[in-house]
Amino acid sequence: MSTNQRLCIAIGTFLIVVMGIFPPLQRQTAMVVTYAPPVFTESAGYGFLFSTSQDSLQEIKTPSGRALLRGGTTIDVTRLVIQWVIVASGTGVAYLWLKNWR
Repeated sequence: MSTNQRLCIAIGTFLIVVMGIFPPLQRQTAMVVTYAPPVFTESAGYGFLFSTSQDSLQEIKTPSGRALLRGGTTIDVTRLVIQWVIVASGTGVAYLWLKNWR
């Protein structure tokens, strides 16, 4: 294994670790009603691994009266795994490309 290949593996590993420490977050919001609530999910950006918030209640006014919203942020595991696969694939391709490069 050449020095360039070792550097390539080190950079790929560093990127995967950083992505794990600062994962993509998603915000889930649900209407609090007596029947099964619809859940709305949206991107909440990126944040520190342990910064996901607990559920919170928020009261809003609607045309038909008042409603309660329950929401919090969680890690977007699907997007995180996709990012890891892309970085691992790119690192593998770069490793193989650097195999014959001198």
